[in-house]
Amino acid sequence: KEAGKHPAYVALVLTLVHNDNSDINKPVLWGGYSVFHCALLSTSLELVTSLSPMADMDIVTSQGDSPLYLAVYAAAHRLRSLPASCQDGLDIVQHLLEAGCDVNTANKAGWSALHQASRLGHERMIRLLLDWGAETRSSGSHQHSLSLLSSCSSVVTRSMSKRKERSIRNSNMMLK
Repeated sequence: KEAGKHPAYVALVLTLVHNDNSDINKPVLWGGYSVFHCALLSTSLELVTSLSPMADMDIVTSQGDSPLYLAVYAAAHRLRSLPASCQDGLDIVQHLLEAGCDVNTANKAGWSALHQASRLGHERMIRLLLDWGAETRSSGSHQHSLSLLSSCSSVVTRSMSKRKERSIRNSNMMLK
């Protein structure tokens, strides 16, 4: 997890993983965190892209946190501590989405990556997730809703108004 703070650690981690033929999907920390999960928390694009070909994108932590959720969490926390790092994490999330991560997967609490990005106020991340089809309602038992996105309402409002316009047009066409 420290590789993002100390770039020299990236080469060390990669050397250890490749030389030991480590299973990066096997839980190694309390909470079911694998080596790949820890790499996501590092916010190191080099580390994540190097390990992702070996990673199972569907493996979750014991709390049900997906790789995408962890990447959004790490990026949003990094943005809070280093506001100039607004690009940090977007490239990792984009990489995970392109690798096939489901943008709408919710953890055991019913929180999705979009909910996490909203909760932590990462507007550019919210926009990216919405562009990839993130739903503002989760299918989890808590039914978190659009109210969670209120801190970044302008991003959501643009997306939602376009969806509403399409829905109204489709309804009108069906009535005719």
